[in-house]
Amino acid sequence: MDREAEFRRLYQVHRAAVHAYFTGRTGDAQSAADLMQEVFLRAWQHLEKLTGMLDDRQRATLTMAAAGGMTSAELAAALGVPAGTVRYRLSLARRAVAEALDRYDDPAEK
Repeated sequence: MDREAEFRRLYQVHRAAVHAYFTGRTGDAQSAADLMQEVFLRAWQHLEKLTGMLDDRQRATLTMAAAGGMTSAELAAALGVPAGTVRYRLSLARRAVAEALDRYDDPAEK
């Protein structure tokens, strides 16, 4: 699955909740739609930066897990690898993303 397809799936899974949140906050569906578009645009930009440091297998495993809400066994079947491999890839990918976010949040490294 390529990045655009992965992001499209993420958008499809979360768009209703994000739109409902902003509609509740603003009281206006059009403003909510504008805010939702901005949020997903920024999410795409950050996702590109963060996942760009992962290898293809880690990126695919992480994005499928996040977007699809699949279990390790389901991911293993979809990817054609053992469940232990899925858990290992997820662990490596999550650690790399967490470290990148720590650097991003650390003012000393800006």
